[in-house]
Amino acid sequence: MFALVLTLGLAACGDSTSFADEGTISVLLTDEEGAFDKVVVQIDRVELIGDGSEDCDDGASIDDGESECDGDSGDGNGRIVLSDTPVEVDLIELSNDILPLAEDLVVPGGTYSQIRLVISEGCLVLPGVGDAPGEVYASSGFSSDDYPECDAANGGLQMPSWGQSGLKVKLPGGSIEVNGDQHIVLLDFVVSESFAHQAGNSGKYVARPVIRATEIGFTGSITVELSAAEDVDLTGLGSLGDFEAQLDDEEPVRFEETDVEGVYAVTFLYVVPGHTYSVSVGLRTPEDGETWTPFDFTLDPESPQDVPLGSSEQAEVAFVVTSASAPGS
Repeated sequence: MFALVLTLGLAACGDSTSFADEGTISVLLTDEEGAFDKVVVQIDRVELIGDGSEDCDDGASIDDGESECDGDSGDGNGRIVLSDTPVEVDLIELSNDILPLAEDLVVPGGTYSQIRLVISEGCLVLPGVGDAPGEVYASSGFSSDDYPECDAANGGLQMPSWGQSGLKVKLPGGSIEVNGDQHIVLLDFVVSESFAHQAGNSGKYVARPVIRATEIGFTGSITVELSAAEDVDLTGLGSLGDFEAQLDDEEPVRFEETDVEGVYAVTFLYVVPGHTYSVSVGLRTPEDGETWTPFDFTLDPESPQDVPLGSSEQAEVAFVVTSASAPGS
């Protein structure tokens, strides 16, 4: 998954008694994988929307951890600009990771109903076929030294109004009330549902971002461990680091060494509870030009395994390599 993190310190505004005690809130943006090699978006601004708040100016900005509170919001919006520093991010590169958007910002306490993301530009890179590079679709204003491949676009990417009015994401349960406690919100950017090829022969893609909000306090994690049986020798074949774990249809993640000798692991973070997930283990795909060849192996238990996840739970599943041999031997 991909995640952008936004940490806020929430404080009462002025002498008003209508708001609760100070607290903190963090906002994470994570990505469900889609059928693209790159999905680059430029987020120009991040806003926090109060639920009918009348204690801060509409559009008040935050600077150095302080919020501007002047009493009457005018339209009752309570819109606060949390960040207006543009950031470019490739959602695919940040699979199962987090990136800070803004941290330790003080804003008025109370009830908040939305996060609003102003997404001005975007670029999609489709998988290539054979040696041919993938097609590229970019918005008209996209220009980036970090992603030069987007300069030679095969077609356009329409970004309807998200660069002006912003994309409104409802907070879990319709709102979050800060009352001296901590809240962490996960915004799940579902790539597979957010970009569609325009009908006809227009040669364009259209962005319709789908982002779902979940309170991270109610999410969990799934850790997958991998070890080899005592009589299994991987010398000359590879290592446990050549294996990868996959959660449902998400992008596979390579196993890494742990502090326990002979044990490798992958942890999937911010997993929504109340579901049973399919966890599979297999060997990675060799990179272009690599001489390493996947080998034959068996696992105990067999892959995949179903893993149920309860609220705020850290579930674990362990696999053991019980045999390994050269291909076809």
